[in-house]
Amino acid sequence: MNKNCLIYQPLGLGDIIWILPIVDVIIESGYTVYYPVGDVYYDMVSTYIEKKNLIWVRENDDFPLKKYYRQYDIIENENELYLPLTYADRYFPQCSIMISKYYLLSIPIGDWRKSFSLKRNINRERKLIDKYDLSGDYILVNKSFGTEYQDRDLNIVSTKKVHYMNVEEDRNNGFQLFDWILALENASEIHTVETSLCFLIDKYCLNNEIHMYEKRKESEQNTFYKNINLLFRNPNWIYEN
Repeated sequence: MNKNCLIYQPLGLGDIIWILPIVDVIIESGYTVYYPVGDVYYDMVSTYIEKKNLIWVRENDDFPLKKYYRQYDIIENENELYLPLTYADRYFPQCSIMISKYYLLSIPIGDWRKSFSLKRNINRERKLIDKYDLSGDYILVNKSFGTEYQDRDLNIVSTKKVHYMNVEEDRNNGFQLFDWILALENASEIHTVETSLCFLIDKYCLNNEIHMYEKRKESEQNTFYKNINLLFRNPNWIYEN
């Protein structure tokens, strides 16, 4: 009889990427994993992230174990497993949100990049570079964070060309986040607030100067990067304060 697992962690993109090693552990245990995601992410992850026995679905689709969806507690029986990873920090209130997802299942935290493999579309990546004229020596700046997209005020002054990434502009031009990989790889510098973009930078930008800024507005208190403890593995990160 088939063993099915349902994950509840529909948002945001960084969280989805971060728990891919958990997905791998569950699949290796013999389950088919059904993973509902928000509409804003479905086309992206279902097109670019493929794993055997991982099935991406929309939240409003019909899928196995949907009767458990959005419940707070882990549910496990002989052939069913429901994992509400969204609520993991409620079980570990002293733990950061991202780390709590691993503690909930007693899964060791390792290098998430080993579980993150994209089916890249190089043609789209090159079209993005051409559209924004990203040639030569250039700097990329990302001020946006969160699914609803808030901005932190970052002003980078340089003699190099500085391009400010803009989510709405990308949407209007038919691009999405994964189309930025080649431009990220080729940038001489990258400045970004802590957000899902950091996962792409962490994996693909091995020879760049990369700067991270706290996910907050200038008027808000420092977070001291407590929400991203143990997440990123790239030794090139410079954590600005």
